[in-house]
Amino acid sequence: MAVAGIFLAHREDGNILKVGLDFVIPEYRDYKNGKYVYHHLKDHFKKDGFEKIITQEGTPKHYSYLKKLGFKKTKKVYLKKIYSWYNGAKCSRIINHCIIK
Repeated sequence: MAVAGIFLAHREDGNILKVGLDFVIPEYRDYKNGKYVYHHLKDHFKKDGFEKIITQEGTPKHYSYLKKLGFKKTKKVYLKKIYSWYNGAKCSRIINHCIIK
């Protein structure tokens, strides 16, 4: 088994998962690792109380990666709301704002 990448994040402001590092070695940059973290693990994040994932912009390739995985660009960060599926309906609690330091 080989290590394909590293994902580091921490809790910020109670319900925000702030990504500090999301790195995958070039041989594994086919979006599978990102899809696993941001799609497959979303229910785990939601269960732990997270409602948003934020990250900073890097290179143009990084921007393309974030966009493909569902992040939306805001003034200071890229944002992805974490949704849960209940009886076939997409649900999310609404958050008024997020102050980025």
